[in-house]
Amino acid sequence: MIFDPRFRKQLVNTQDAISRLDERAKRQSALKMNDREGWSAQRILHDACDAAWISGHLVDAHDLILHESGAAPGPGDPPTLRARHRIRLHAQSMRLGGNRAIEPQEIYRIFGRGPKSPENDLALYDPDENHGETVMRWCARWTELSNEPALLQVGYGLLAWAQAPAFTHATVADLLLLGDRMARAAGLIQSAPLALATGVRRTKWRPLSVTTDEFFLVDFLQAVEATARVGMHQLDEVELWRERAGHHLDTRRRSSGISQVLDLVAAKGVVSARSIADDAGMTVQSAARLCNELTTSGLLRELTGQRHFRIWGRG
Repeated sequence: MIFDPRFRKQLVNTQDAISRLDERAKRQSALKMNDREGWSAQRILHDACDAAWISGHLVDAHDLILHESGAAPGPGDPPTLRARHRIRLHAQSMRLGGNRAIEPQEIYRIFGRGPKSPENDLALYDPDENHGETVMRWCARWTELSNEPALLQVGYGLLAWAQAPAFTHATVADLLLLGDRMARAAGLIQSAPLALATGVRRTKWRPLSVTTDEFFLVDFLQAVEATARVGMHQLDEVELWRERAGHHLDTRRRSSGISQVLDLVAAKGVVSARSIADDAGMTVQSAARLCNELTTSGLLRELTGQRHFRIWGRG
C-alpha cells in the first residue's frame, strides 16, 4: 500500500468524483431512461475519438456519428474503422455487467487478437509472440486483486499489464479499453461507461510509460477524476436540454408527436427522418417537418449541412 499524502488525497478526490458520477447517472436513469441511454452512447463515441487522438489520429465526432448512423458514404478511413470497432467493443463490455472475472477470450477480443490465429486487419500480427502464458498470468493477477477496493483494483490491474504487456504491438488505446472493462468488472461504476481515454486526453498520464508504481497510480487516479468530471458536465448539458424541451412541450399539444421525436433523440443521440418514421409510426415528411421545427427552436441541430439524407442531434 502507498502511504504518500499526495496519493491518498488524490485517491479520496477520485473516489468522490466517480461516486458522484455513478449516483447522478442512476438518478438520471430513474427520471428518464432514454436520457441516460443516449448520454452513455455519446460518451462511448467521444471516448473512441479521444482514444484515436491519444494514438496520434484525428477522428471527428460528427464524422463518426455520420458513419455510425449510415448517413456517410463508405465505411471510412482506417482510424474511423478502428473507432467504430472500439465503439462496438465498448458497448459489448457495458452489457456484460459486473462480472468480476475477466476471461482470456475477452482480452484477445479487446486487443484484436486470437490465441492461435493472426489478428484481423485492424491490428498487427507477430507470429513469434507467445502471449498465451502472459495473458493467463495477468488473469490470475486480476483475480488476486479482487480483495482490493474497486478503484485500486483497476489501477493495479492496469499497472500489472503495463509492466508485462502480452502483445508487443498493442496501443495505449487498447490498454485503456481494457481499463474500461476492468472498471465494469470491478464494480467501480455501474450506471455509466468509465471512458478512460477521455480522462487520459485531459491529463499528462501516458499509461505505457511506467516510472514508479506511485507515479503510475497517481496519474491513473487523476485521469479517472478528469473523465468523471467531464461526464458530470455532459449530464448537466443533458438535463438542461431536457428542461428546455419540457418548456417547449408546454406550449404544444401533447399529441403533436414532438415528444416522440425528443425521446428518440435522447435515446439514440442522433436520428434521421427515416428512423423517426420507423420508430414513431409517422411519415418521413412529418418527421422531417418536426425536426425542422425543433431545429428552428434550438432544441435540435442538423449535423450534415446537406439537403438530403440529413441527421439531427441535440441542439
